[in-house]
Amino acid sequence: MNILQITPYFPPAWGFGGPVRHVYELSKFLAQKGHKVIVFTTNKLTSSKIYPIFHEIKDHIEIYRFPVCLNYKGYWITPALNRYLFKTKPDIIHIHSYRNYQSDIAYFFGKLKKVPFILTSHGSIRGEEEYNLKFSFYHLIRELYDKLLGKRIIRSAAQLIAVDQSELWHFSSLSSEKDKLNLIPNGINIDFFKNTPQFANLFREKNKIHEQFILSIGRLHRIKGYDFLIRAFKQILKEYKSLKLIIIGQDFGYKRNLVDLIQKLELNDSVILIDKIFDKLLIGAYSAASIYVQPSRFEVFGMALFEAAACEIPVIATNVGAFKNLITDGANGYIVNFNNIAKLKEICLELLRNESKAQEIGRNSRKLIKNAYSWKKIGVKIEKIYKKSLNKKNTI
Repeated sequence: MNILQITPYFPPAWGFGGPVRHVYELSKFLAQKGHKVIVFTTNKLTSSKIYPIFHEIKDHIEIYRFPVCLNYKGYWITPALNRYLFKTKPDIIHIHSYRNYQSDIAYFFGKLKKVPFILTSHGSIRGEEEYNLKFSFYHLIRELYDKLLGKRIIRSAAQLIAVDQSELWHFSSLSSEKDKLNLIPNGINIDFFKNTPQFANLFREKNKIHEQFILSIGRLHRIKGYDFLIRAFKQILKEYKSLKLIIIGQDFGYKRNLVDLIQKLELNDSVILIDKIFDKLLIGAYSAASIYVQPSRFEVFGMALFEAAACEIPVIATNVGAFKNLITDGANGYIVNFNNIAKLKEICLELLRNESKAQEIGRNSRKLIKNAYSWKKIGVKIEKIYKKSLNKKNTI
């Protein structure tokens, strides 16, 4: 198959979170299976930095990065993409994320050229959760977009892929064709994400961290719930005075709030904020951590927690998104309600005191990821969706 992947961000733009890793790993898997894979994306590395190379081939994936000419709240307009799109002859298009320019143009192209397309929204269908619920001009624009264009895209898709049950419900409410709905979680590269002691030492040496630490990774945004984690850590620190809390992630406008809270609680020497890290240092952070906590207010999949689980670290998550599908409480991790500081403190102290229990939970987490979330399983499921869409087209 000639497969065209459409996404607003692609490596090395790792700071934009789980969807970046998903599209990369999926594209790599498909290329290894012998498919021709082309990726159309933007040249954005961060909100302010760009990637300088327009066209390149990496891991047998052909990548085109189009410059952003205009931007409104992350709606990156890339006019050059339009012209290149009409030079391609894909058998199928996979659109990643919802409410963005690249997806919109791919939809029009697919309709015009009668090329079937798949849509994976990666949580963006529930974008309202990330913003203040009070009415704003942005809310009005988003509502108009959904009514005038968004619903058309969803209903025109050959297949829809949701990564958790809540996203599946949202798709279901906008599409009457139940046979188009597919629940397929994100995959994890289990050969890359594994406990690696030498990388743990590298991370510790680079950041001069010698103590035990609790880890959390994700963009610095209100929905990630770091304020809850920091308040809980204040209580944990009363019994483990040398313990550190490390939060790693790119600032999405919330870092100042966290710094103010850290200062207010007098935790400057105990809480460490680190900008987004990659590759060996990322594996090292997971491998060196005593506990991984994902304290999110809202989450769809939360890739970092799954990566931590693959690295055999005991994980704790709030009761949101796909976490409750991964975690069997007390067996391969723990679930807490958001803002339940007493419960989070209790679990963390238990794991810190009982090393054998922590190791057992870590092993169980790794086993589940390997059995249910490896790309050898997830990639095959998505490949079958492509073939199903093509077969349906050929019978029309």
